[in-house]
Amino acid sequence: MEEILDLINRTTVLLMAREVSKRFKNKNIAEIVIRQEKKTLLNWKIEQLLEIFEPERILLSSDSTDYLDIGLDYKISLHLRDKDLVESGSFADNLRAVAKLAKTECVLYANGPCNPLIGPRLIREFLENIEEHDLDNGTFAVENIKGHLLYQDAWLNFEPGDNHLGSESLKNP
Repeated sequence: MEEILDLINRTTVLLMAREVSKRFKNKNIAEIVIRQEKKTLLNWKIEQLLEIFEPERILLSSDSTDYLDIGLDYKISLHLRDKDLVESGSFADNLRAVAKLAKTECVLYANGPCNPLIGPRLIREFLENIEEHDLDNGTFAVENIKGHLLYQDAWLNFEPGDNHLGSESLKNP
């Protein structure tokens, strides 16, 4: 338990939330009902991360000032990303640019608001199972989750792949 707390204290979590989505407009600020409470996917993801990390260990990077305003309410670290990089750079380019801002030894990419299925339990399990030699490069990601979420009577697909193609026609997982 001490080891995981030490790793958490040496880690900055990167939460990448871009404004534009071709398939699901405004997905990060779409309201959903969680335990009979309305919240956005972005609020939900930030709250999940706050169950593990201190606010100063969470870095929300976005090209949207509206998204950053949501992060401001939680007193997490904020970064306004260059729209040109967001629109023309690869995800890896964006991630590298933001990771340079981390002031900690390790950086964790937290799958963004568009994948709320990776919550506190899975993040803890992931951190507990990182091999010591894997900490050497200091960057890791929790991204091996698959699943679905019901939104406005339609199933959203969180299968990894080519921009989550196919979820528009998904009837029921």
